[in-house]
Amino acid sequence: MFRRIAVALVVTAGFSVACSDPHSPPLVGELEVLSGDGQTGRAGEPLSQQIEVRALWEDGSEAVYSIWVQLAQGSGFVDLGGAQAGGEGVTVAAPVGRARVRWTLGPESGAQQLRFFAVRADGDTVAAVVMATATP
Repeated sequence: MFRRIAVALVVTAGFSVACSDPHSPPLVGELEVLSGDGQTGRAGEPLSQQIEVRALWEDGSEAVYSIWVQLAQGSGFVDLGGAQAGGEGVTVAAPVGRARVRWTLGPESGAQQLRFFAVRADGDTVAAVVMATATP
């Protein structure tokens, strides 16, 4: 299942604020993990702490930009407050520059991984990975 949520007006407003050259859009410089990385939880159950990632422009200011979330390792389930997806390789988007995710681990014990990424206006991708360990 693939679900995409976009808010073009918000992104356009972010461009006008963050970019001094009106002819070229600003570029996302990095995705920063704010909370939730490195947790341990029971397989098949939600982690105790929400995962939060934000996008930053190249100058370090907070970006208003879509962040995509992908279950990269382990099946599980993610909930972005309305956009929900389950299964390895499934991708959903958080359109406002911050992704706040409730992550339910997959049924197998061991390392599991969420990949957050943003596709920049120049076609390059910036990414951040969040790891969790599922116990039996």
